[in-house]
Amino acid sequence: MLIKKLIAICLLVVLISCGITIKSAQSPVLSLELWRENKDWGQLKVKQMIEWVSREYDCDTSLMLWLAEKESSYKIDAVGDKGKAVSLFQFRESTWDLFSKKFGLSGFDRNNPVDNTIMACLAIKSGYGYHWTPLQQAKIAVEVK
Repeated sequence: MLIKKLIAICLLVVLISCGITIKSAQSPVLSLELWRENKDWGQLKVKQMIEWVSREYDCDTSLMLWLAEKESSYKIDAVGDKGKAVSLFQFRESTWDLFSKKFGLSGFDRNNPVDNTIMACLAIKSGYGYHWTPLQQAKIAVEVK
């Protein structure tokens, strides 16, 4: 057992001295699940999650942060339109159902801030930004990817 540990240490020393770095891979699915299970949703954590989703799903991070601030002030339990719109990106049930079918995300929950962010990202980058009033008012054209 001691010999195996010494060999492992020697191998690491050789690798490091040759300039080789060892990185552990983290599964995006695992990270997504960790975000979904998060219970501590302060404003900083919400912003970090939006940034993570934007990177993972190739969305404009600044736009997503701006829209979340306009729609919900980064509050995951925000409710608008007389109770019809919910969460960070203020999805109405009919719009949520439309995008769930379009993107094949039937298991997503519009009250979950991660799912809400992913759905908004996919919708906006697919050219459906006109569903959000702040984007209409700002006349922001989102490049369809």
